[in-house]
Amino acid sequence: METWVLASVIRTLAEWSGQDDVSIEVEKHGRGNLFAELDISETIGWFTALTPVTFKAAQHSFDDIVDGVHQKLRLMTEDGLGYGLARYYADCSEFSFGPSPEISFNYLGRTDLDRDQNTIFSPVPGITGAHRSPSGVRPYRLEINAALDGDALETTWTYGDSLDGETVETLALALCRTLEDHADRVSEASLSASAEHLGIDDLQMDNILAELSLGDDRST
Repeated sequence: METWVLASVIRTLAEWSGQDDVSIEVEKHGRGNLFAELDISETIGWFTALTPVTFKAAQHSFDDIVDGVHQKLRLMTEDGLGYGLARYYADCSEFSFGPSPEISFNYLGRTDLDRDQNTIFSPVPGITGAHRSPSGVRPYRLEINAALDGDALETTWTYGDSLDGETVETLALALCRTLEDHADRVSEASLSASAEHLGIDDLQMDNILAELSLGDDRST
């Protein structure tokens, strides 16, 4: 899902700007299992791993953009932690690090997994107030967050004075149209990704789905 949403964002920004290259700072939660002896199960918070990535978009088909995003995300060292370590902690004087992109993207995954369970914490409905100080320095001209809530994909657009609300609304609507145009292929891509993760081929996945379908028929 992340690949398709990010590809749609890239296509939207490329068509709006008229530029072939779209640079985005991709944000990850930074809570991956780096080392066997590292236990983060009793920690709370967002560690955050940021990786600037430049994508080719304007002169490519949407399928090409999806493939490019897929490859770029797979190349991220330790799910994005490698860039921060190289830039801020390691002695990497042989590398040239340019300025950070003006746009960030963060796919949060599902946000409703524990909503119906008996847990200590639960989401607070409605508006909860500002998430950051109004006197803070804005790191990006545009921040795009996406998350799955139930059957809906929700996106949040955060911007400052350098962009106006009408422009951001135009971009958001264009993103919705791109997602709707390719919505029927997202499920297929998600199944392929799941099959790859499980180490099974497409034929095995088809057989599994066929078995599930037969089971549904027998239960009715």
